[in-house]
Amino acid sequence: MIEPIGSASSATSAATTGGTSAATTPTKDATSFAGELARSVSRSASSTKAEPRPDGEQTKRIAGHPYSRIENGADKGMFVNQLASSPRLGSAFRMAESDDRVFHVYGTGKNEVVVEIKSPSQSKGDSTSAPSTAGATPRTM
Repeated sequence: MIEPIGSASSATSAATTGGTSAATTPTKDATSFAGELARSVSRSASSTKAEPRPDGEQTKRIAGHPYSRIENGADKGMFVNQLASSPRLGSAFRMAESDDRVFHVYGTGKNEVVVEIKSPSQSKGDSTSAPSTAGATPRTM
């Protein structure tokens, strides 16, 4: 019979303690999977937070949309994401349109992230519009 490595040591210890075997439970330490997962989640959550907006920057809310237009400062003309459930909450973006599709473009160069925004008719399943990707899908370039 083949025994797992852990049970061989418990059998040896049972023989030396008079035949009783105590089950050992693994403890969570710094190298356990749960510990590594918790650290990874906290690192990724902290890295998705937007940079704080500059002092004195003024924004104007756009009616019917979860973003505001930046009215003054270095990012004048760009927009600020204000969708509470978005991982890009507080991030500045520029809008781009192509083939009747709307995109939010975050960052520049190799750090650029393009997110396609579905129109309300597409999200309701309008059969006259062309199919697009499901929801806002980030894509790096």
